[in-house]
Amino acid sequence: MIFIKVDVSNTVWFTHYSPFDKKHGLGKTKGELELEGHFIESIPEAEFVGGKSPILKYDSINGTIFYEYVDRPMTQEEEFEQLKTQLSQTQDDLGTSLFESAMDKARIADLEAIQGEMLMEIAMIKMGGAL
Repeated sequence: MIFIKVDVSNTVWFTHYSPFDKKHGLGKTKGELELEGHFIESIPEAEFVGGKSPILKYDSINGTIFYEYVDRPMTQEEEFEQLKTQLSQTQDDLGTSLFESAMDKARIADLEAIQGEMLMEIAMIKMGGAL
Protein backbone atom coordinates (compact mmCIF):
# COMPACT_ATOMS: atom_id res chain seq x y z
CA MET A 1 0.00 0.00 0.00
CA ILE A 2 1.08 3.50 -0.78
CA PHE A 3 0.22 6.32 1.59
CA ILE A 4 -0.43 9.81 0.20
CA LYS A 5 -1.36 13.20 1.58
CA VAL A 6 -3.17 15.82 -0.47
CA ASP A 7 -3.77 19.54 -0.15
CA VAL A 8 -7.12 21.35 -0.44
CA SER A 9 -7.00 21.11 -4.26
CA ASN A 10 -6.40 17.32 -4.02
CA THR A 11 -2.84 17.67 -5.29
CA VAL A 12 -0.61 14.94 -3.88
CA TRP A 13 2.18 16.56 -1.89
CA PHE A 14 3.41 13.57 0.13
CA THR A 15 3.95 9.96 -0.91
CA HIS A 16 5.29 7.07 1.17
CA TYR A 17 5.71 3.66 -0.42
CA SER A 18 6.33 1.74 2.82
CA PRO A 19 4.29 3.45 5.54
CA PHE A 20 4.33 0.39 7.84
CA ASP A 21 7.99 -0.58 7.39
CA LYS A 22 9.61 -1.15 10.80
CA LYS A 23 12.73 0.85 9.95
CA HIS A 24 11.57 3.40 7.37
CA GLY A 25 7.84 3.52 8.03
CA LEU A 26 5.83 6.33 9.53
CA GLY A 27 5.42 4.68 12.94
CA LYS A 28 1.63 4.96 12.92
CA THR A 29 -1.28 2.58 12.60
CA LYS A 30 -3.47 2.38 9.52
CA GLY A 31 -6.28 4.15 11.38
CA GLU A 32 -3.98 7.00 12.45
CA LEU A 33 -2.71 7.44 8.90
CA GLU A 34 -6.23 7.39 7.43
CA LEU A 35 -6.94 10.51 9.48
CA GLU A 36 -4.04 12.27 7.72
CA GLY A 37 -4.24 10.96 4.18
CA HIS A 38 -5.24 8.14 1.86
CA PHE A 39 -4.05 4.68 0.87
CA ILE A 40 -3.79 3.69 -2.78
CA GLU A 41 -2.61 0.56 -4.54
CA SER A 42 -0.40 2.11 -7.20
CA ILE A 43 0.58 5.36 -8.92
CA PRO A 44 0.24 5.46 -12.69
CA GLU A 45 3.17 6.54 -14.79
CA ALA A 46 2.89 10.07 -16.14
CA GLU A 47 2.67 10.53 -19.90
CA PHE A 48 4.92 12.94 -21.76
CA VAL A 49 2.86 15.85 -23.01
CA GLY A 50 4.93 18.54 -24.71
CA GLY A 51 4.94 21.87 -22.89
CA LYS A 52 3.03 20.42 -19.92
CA SER A 53 3.95 19.25 -16.42
CA PRO A 54 2.13 16.35 -14.80
CA ILE A 55 0.52 17.15 -11.43
CA LEU A 56 -0.48 14.10 -9.40
CA LYS A 57 -4.07 14.42 -8.14
CA TYR A 58 -6.36 12.33 -5.96
CA ASP A 59 -10.08 11.97 -6.59
CA SER A 60 -11.50 11.55 -3.09
CA ILE A 61 -14.97 10.61 -4.40
CA ASN A 62 -13.74 7.62 -6.44
CA GLY A 63 -10.55 6.97 -4.47
CA THR A 64 -8.52 7.15 -7.70
CA ILE A 65 -5.31 8.88 -8.59
CA PHE A 66 -4.58 10.64 -11.89
CA TYR A 67 -2.44 13.30 -13.51
CA GLU A 68 -3.53 16.77 -14.45
CA TYR A 69 -1.33 18.32 -17.13
CA VAL A 70 -0.62 22.03 -16.77
CA ASP A 71 1.31 24.43 -18.99
CA ARG A 72 4.92 24.99 -18.04
CA PRO A 73 7.63 27.33 -19.28
CA MET A 74 9.77 25.93 -22.09
CA THR A 75 13.27 24.76 -21.28
CA GLN A 76 16.21 26.39 -23.07
CA GLU A 77 16.55 23.24 -25.16
CA GLU A 78 12.88 23.39 -26.20
CA GLU A 79 13.18 27.10 -27.02
CA PHE A 80 16.28 26.37 -29.12
CA GLU A 81 14.49 23.58 -31.01
CA GLN A 82 11.47 25.82 -31.60
CA LEU A 83 13.68 28.64 -32.93
CA LYS A 84 15.56 26.17 -35.12
CA THR A 85 12.28 24.92 -36.59
CA GLN A 86 11.02 28.46 -37.17
CA LEU A 87 14.31 29.45 -38.82
CA SER A 88 14.19 26.39 -41.05
CA GLN A 89 10.62 27.20 -42.10
CA THR A 90 11.58 30.83 -42.73
CA GLN A 91 14.52 29.72 -44.87
CA ASP A 92 12.27 27.33 -46.79
CA ASP A 93 9.71 30.09 -47.32
CA LEU A 94 12.44 32.52 -48.36
CA GLY A 95 13.95 29.97 -50.74
CA THR A 96 10.52 29.33 -52.25
CA SER A 97 9.89 33.07 -52.58
CA LEU A 98 13.27 33.63 -54.23
CA PHE A 99 12.65 30.74 -56.63
CA GLU A 100 9.17 32.06 -57.46
CA SER A 101 10.61 35.55 -57.94
CA ALA A 102 13.24 34.20 -60.33
CA MET A 103 10.56 32.28 -62.24
CA ASP A 104 8.45 35.45 -62.46
CA LYS A 105 11.43 37.39 -63.81
CA ALA A 106 12.06 34.71 -66.42
CA ARG A 107 8.39 34.83 -67.50
CA ILE A 108 8.55 38.63 -67.73
CA ALA A 109 11.70 38.42 -69.84
CA ASP A 110 9.95 35.92 -72.15
CA LEU A 111 6.90 38.20 -72.45
CA GLU A 112 9.11 41.21 -73.17
CA ALA A 113 10.86 39.25 -75.93
CA ILE A 114 7.51 38.22 -77.45
CA GLN A 115 6.28 41.81 -77.19
CA GLY A 116 9.42 43.01 -78.99
CA GLU A 117 8.89 40.48 -81.77
CA MET A 118 5.27 41.52 -82.14
CA LEU A 119 6.20 45.19 -82.32
CA MET A 120 8.72 44.37 -85.04
CA GLU A 121 6.06 42.45 -86.98
CA ILE A 122 3.60 45.37 -86.66
CA ALA A 123 6.25 47.82 -87.81
CA MET A 124 7.10 45.63 -90.81
CA ILE A 125 3.42 45.33 -91.74
CA LYS A 126 2.90 49.10 -91.44
CA MET A 127 5.89 49.72 -93.69
CA GLY A 128 4.37 47.39 -96.23
CA GLY A 129 6.97 44.75 -95.91
CA ALA A 130 6.52 41.09 -95.48
CA LEU A 131 8.25 38.95 -92.98
